Amino acid sequence: MRLEQQSFCTKLRDFCSIAGLSYLRIALPIPDYQSIMLPLLRLTSDGNTHSFRSTIDKLAEEYSLTTEERNELLPSGKQPTFDNRVGWARTYMTKAGLLFAPKKGLIQITPRGTQVLNQNPTLINVPFLEQFDEFIAFRTFSVVELTISTGGDSTLFSILPLQLKLRIPQQGLAQTCKFARIRRRWPD
Repeated sequence: MRLEQQSFCTKLRDFCSIAGLSYLRIALPIPDYQSIMLPLLRLTSDGNTHSFRSTIDKLAEEYSLTTEERNELLPSGKQPTFDNRVGWARTYMTKAGLLFAPKKGLIQITPRGTQVLNQNPTLINVPFLEQFDEFIAFRTFSVVELTISTGGDSTLFSILPLQLKLRIPQQGLAQTCKFARIRRRWPD
């Protein structure tokens, strides 16, 4: 893992410095979002609320990322790659119930996250998160149905990703709509 490599590199650099030897830094790739999950959870293990920005900074420091690596942008050119990967790690662990966001831009460990850390996992990745029903539900395709009653007729709206199915009665729906009910249904 990168953290183990980084720890070794840090020790080697320190040894070379003390011994008066030159040290050549070996560039390691920016870690993927799954590699960031366990260090992110450990960072929040104190139970305190952490700002997302400070979390990114601490993780970048833990991984010993250079300024160039921190500033490397996604192909879209709109966001730093490392920030994006920390964001995805946070999202996935939030959906699994290991972290939660008490406010926008803040994260905190949950009791489930603490339980996971107490098990001393060597890796947290997508297959690991699939043990949690909330994560499976997040990754599973969902259908949202909207039923609108127009007095006697009922209209069903099924909203699917990239697709919208509508059954609308012939008479003017917008003028006769009395109430709307939204029902979420998970696919079988």
